[in-house]
Amino acid sequence: MSEFNRFSATIAHQPLFKISSHTTYGSLVRNLDLSMLGGRWEKIGHAQLAPVLASCTHVKALDLDLCQHIKDSQMLRLFGDNPHLSENLTHLVLDEVMLTDQTLGAIIRMLPKLKHLHLSETNASYRTCEAIGSCLPDLLSLELTDCDDIGEDCIEKIAEGCLELDYLKLRGCVNIMSDIEDLMLEYDNHATISIGSDDDYETGDDIADEIHNGPFVGVLSRGGNLYESYNLHDMDEEMSSDSEMSDSDE
Repeated sequence: MSEFNRFSATIAHQPLFKISSHTTYGSLVRNLDLSMLGGRWEKIGHAQLAPVLASCTHVKALDLDLCQHIKDSQMLRLFGDNPHLSENLTHLVLDEVMLTDQTLGAIIRMLPKLKHLHLSETNASYRTCEAIGSCLPDLLSLELTDCDDIGEDCIEKIAEGCLELDYLKLRGCVNIMSDIEDLMLEYDNHATISIGSDDDYETGDDIADEIHNGPFVGVLSRGGNLYESYNLHDMDEEMSSDSEMSDSDE
């Protein structure tokens, strides 16, 4: 949590050198990944995450895996209060969150540009899948591992609406009995169906490649073009170094 608190404080600062049109370190952030943060299931709530999301105005990938301390109404506020997420977010991980099917569906309806979505071990069911099918026509990959409430009627909604889908992971979805590939083909949907545990999907997307590099965040390089992993500790040290150089110049 100490690293997260330092990160939260750092991103609100204005860079001491000009980086294109970015006014804070937070506006540089493209990938926000909390999946390796110890204790996030009880220590990261709305109060901790709200100022971070408000500062990260260009974030494209968000991983809130196991952030169970954020309840339904709070999660809806996090997405509703930050319209830049609707405009920019293409990757979302909500694995093992404690949200209702209705809340998951409502969040998805706010994020029409999603291309990669993970909802494993959640309460995702018909309302979630209906929102996916009706609001995410450009979705490329979807993971629903161990979602006990996913049935064939849910998959029909996805198959019908997500015709760009490349990959669908359904391992452990015990309520699905029929041949899913045949069901998908009925809607001319040719997504690869995964029911195994060792066939991770590779998106080939630069942002997706960065989502698990570094402790929490990937940002634009200073040239403004390339994505790179950026360690929070380095960001904090660099800000301190910049401050010392500025003081010495004076």
